[in-house]
Amino acid sequence: MNKVRLALLATAATGVISAAGLAFAASNDAFVEQNGSSNTASINQTNAGAETQGNKVGNSTNVVLQDGDQNTLDIIQSGDSNQIGLLGSGVDQLGDGNNFDALQSSNSNVIGSVQQVESTATGATGTNELTITQKGGASNLVTAVSQETTANGTNSAEVTQNGAGNRLKTLSQFNNGDSTNSVTVSITGDDNGTADSLTNYASLANVNGSEITQSGTDNSIELIISGNSNQFGAAQTNDAGGTNILQTLDVVGDQNEIGVSQTAHSATDTNSLTINKIIGNNNNVGANQQGYGSNTGTITLGANSNNNWAKLIQSNGAKGTITVHAGDFNRASIEQHAAATSDNDAEIEVTSTNKTRGNNHLYINQWGNAEVAKTSVIGDYNYSSIKQTASDNDATVTITGDSNKNFTYQNEYSTDNTATIMIDGDSNEARTYQKDYGSDNNVAIDITGNNNSVEDHQLASTKADLDVDINGSDNAILSTQQTASLSSVSFDITGNGNQFDATQNLSTGDAMSVTIYGDNNGKGTWALNGAAEAVSLISGELSQSGSNNVMDIAIGSSLLGSSNNLVAAQQNGDSNSIDVSISDGSFNEVAISQQGNGNISVVNQVGSSNIVGISQ
Repeated sequence: MNKVRLALLATAATGVISAAGLAFAASNDAFVEQNGSSNTASINQTNAGAETQGNKVGNSTNVVLQDGDQNTLDIIQSGDSNQIGLLGSGVDQLGDGNNFDALQSSNSNVIGSVQQVESTATGATGTNELTITQKGGASNLVTAVSQETTANGTNSAEVTQNGAGNRLKTLSQFNNGDSTNSVTVSITGDDNGTADSLTNYASLANVNGSEITQSGTDNSIELIISGNSNQFGAAQTNDAGGTNILQTLDVVGDQNEIGVSQTAHSATDTNSLTINKIIGNNNNVGANQQGYGSNTGTITLGANSNNNWAKLIQSNGAKGTITVHAGDFNRASIEQHAAATSDNDAEIEVTSTNKTRGNNHLYINQWGNAEVAKTSVIGDYNYSSIKQTASDNDATVTITGDSNKNFTYQNEYSTDNTATIMIDGDSNEARTYQKDYGSDNNVAIDITGNNNSVEDHQLASTKADLDVDINGSDNAILSTQQTASLSSVSFDITGNGNQFDATQNLSTGDAMSVTIYGDNNGKGTWALNGAAEAVSLISGELSQSGSNNVMDIAIGSSLLGSSNNLVAAQQNGDSNSIDVSISDGSFNEVAISQQGNGNISVVNQVGSSNIVGISQ
């Protein structure tokens, strides 16, 4: 084993240490100490023509040190089990404008500890630049790399690992001035990262794994990952204002994990996240954006990517988007918390040219006012959910496909909330809830297809409106407005065999309007002894309780006859009115029950074998 020590104290000096040409060159140790400016040290441990392994540059006892400005350190090691700055300080560069460049080839190489500290005078501008490349091998390790600027300095780092079982344990950057931290990490191979923690939704961004941390102003991280079972975590904090930016150009492979935390400390700060795109299966991504600034996040799952989990947590003025391209069994979630200075906006989309793709689960949860949420699904057997609290919220659900399910929930003293559900397909289920002492809430449901099920509840509200438009057959509608005065329900049904049940309970000044074009709508039976089976009600039931309520029912038209429809209309209270018009058709039955005083029923029928039964 050979040991070489080089100490240069001149203002400007160059040191070159080469292992080439040394006899029995394996397991060489090199230590460099330079004090002054514009120094360059180049260490080459390629061991040409000799055994290549176990070379060392610096450790806790013999530190590699450059103390001064504009210094450069270049290290090249080839072979196995080489080490740079193994423990403790290892490699130190102190001063402004320093550059560190290390290249290790083959297996089980280690870069233990590297520190770059820039401490120029206040008002000056300094830089740290670092490049680490570990390629062509396996089980390489970068343990601890840190860059710090104490004035208006810039930190820049680039790490490349190519192989299997490699790990970047920690890479940290700090600045406290008006400048930038930037990191680029490129990983090719499998089982890189070797996580300490992470897992589901990438441990909801408490971070770890191969961890990159940035603190200061204008932070940026770029990840390029190609391979399987890689684990990475990133944490960015704006301590002095500015922006946090993280983007992945591509994550290609299976069972990768990424956890991201971004924190902004003032209303003028911004967090930006782009994970574009994940191509593979069983990947797990979790991102948490928090603080007082503006947060934007985009996560994309690429074509034919299955069983992936992606979650985005945001606060304040946030905009989040997750897109799933033609994949199955994916789980996507956006969670947004109260907006202090601006509104939150969330959108999750499952898109595919192949409608048979499915079994994706989409979740949007929002807390705060003036929230906007959108879910869009193309495919079968997908599930989507939107939950919003407070007021002025807007939820939009679009479903194209079969056997999909949606649940939309708006509550907690909510006012001026809107839910819009659009379904094109068969055997879909949509449920909406608006509740808890709000007002001016609106639900609009538009369905094209068959065997769909709609259930709507608007509870303890004023001026709640429900509009349902169905074009298809064998669909079922259930609507309840409870203690919702000055509210309205409107059903526009085109098709056959549709069932409907609407209730407006304990309310005043409500309106209900039902239009039917088609046959056999209602819930069936009646006739027998006629007069709408003596008005015991049940079939296609429309019910109001309270006073000054209005109900309008229209069946058929002069251009489109409608037959065998069964409508039951019930009012319990005073000064209510029912108006029934059958424009054309046969064997339509209407049963009317009114209990109370000052109620009015008006029925007009055109057609044959129609039946009306009225009980007052």
